[in-house]
Amino acid sequence: MKRLTALLLAAMMIITTGLIAPAMAAEDDVPETYSNAYVVMDAKTGQVLLQKNMYEKKYPASITKILTAALGLTYAKPEDSITVSQETVNDIWKWGETTHIALEPGEIITLKDALYGAMVESANDCANAIAQAVSGNLEEFAELMNQQVAALGLSDTHFTNAHGLPDNDHYTTAYDMARITRWAMSVPGFEEYFCATEYTIPKTNKKDVVRNIGTHHHMLVESAYYYPYAKGGKLGWTTEAQHTAVTWAEKDGLSLLCVVLDCSDKWGKYKDTMALFDYCFERYSMVSVKTDEIAAYDIPVGSLTNTAGMVHIAATGDLDVLVPKGTAVESIALKYNIPSRYKVGERIDPQVELWCGGELVGTFPMEYTVETYAPVEDVSTENTTGNTVGSVVLTVLKWIGIVLGALIVILFVLRAYFMARRRRLAKRRRRTQNRRAN
Repeated sequence: MKRLTALLLAAMMIITTGLIAPAMAAEDDVPETYSNAYVVMDAKTGQVLLQKNMYEKKYPASITKILTAALGLTYAKPEDSITVSQETVNDIWKWGETTHIALEPGEIITLKDALYGAMVESANDCANAIAQAVSGNLEEFAELMNQQVAALGLSDTHFTNAHGLPDNDHYTTAYDMARITRWAMSVPGFEEYFCATEYTIPKTNKKDVVRNIGTHHHMLVESAYYYPYAKGGKLGWTTEAQHTAVTWAEKDGLSLLCVVLDCSDKWGKYKDTMALFDYCFERYSMVSVKTDEIAAYDIPVGSLTNTAGMVHIAATGDLDVLVPKGTAVESIALKYNIPSRYKVGERIDPQVELWCGGELVGTFPMEYTVETYAPVEDVSTENTTGNTVGSVVLTVLKWIGIVLGALIVILFVLRAYFMARRRRLAKRRRRTQNRRAN
């Protein structure tokens, strides 16, 4: 009976194996981290080199200000004057004592001052001042932030404020935050503030002394965690978010972004970031993949009977990719992580997996455009009911097929068991007969 049980279990494993996605084996030398989510991304192409829980939604805290600053530079000029509003000042006190530079209602500063204040000192009132300069009020600026997120094709991020103070509806992922930072770095002038380590805000109509501010990012300045290849970055912390960080580093022609989220250790965010950077800088080099080796796709959006649009995916030029050092271009294999159809509202993020010698070494996003079709006419209730019934019938038939397949396998196992049992009994009878004959 034990043998029969084992055979049945083996049969069920054969049936269910196709329903379980195999896990990719982790590399032994990938650093262990304090952070519960991270991603290391090529700043030039968006290729993902390392990740842990990169699609898991987390609170970002003050790294939110990366998007705030980039939007400030997109829609306003550094020399623009801002007369600080009552809303800009009052808003941050809803969270109690937070980081600020004590802006006052009616105080006049420049956008440049607000940008340095938000990015270097991480001042929440300065982030609000940027929002005010761009949109006139904080609520409309939050809408603008989400419009930019949507334009980047990111569906796992939503912002409710310019500074990152906690809100249940204010969240992102490590992957989305890296993509947002890549976009921010394409905005003219952004790197000036992203890489700054100190600044002096001049006297204003409300303050007769200058404000000297300096970065809190230890990897950018002389400290126990100084990292010589770090170029810029932004930190965040709240009780809800824990420690967060975005850091940009360059070495030997490689330009990498590292995002760490949900890190409970104050210094762990630096240890993680440095270890992840070192791993990638030591391991990877750049090669070029020709455009004609990269496939193009047209993926419909909608259901089988109602196509709402089309996603056009194509290479825009030769692609520089990062591979393990010493890898020959001929050994590179590209595998496409693209569905046959996108559902309406589904994240559109076509990816190419980069394989070298049977090892997955990274993924990178493909460029795409979305063509939206005119809405189709509403179908009648009768047709809707028919489609629903058809869907139910197909689902029932699918499960009937699965059950029948399982029964067939079980019958074969039982047949093999009983045939083996019958042979054993026949053999035993022959032995008994031989003894009697002797």
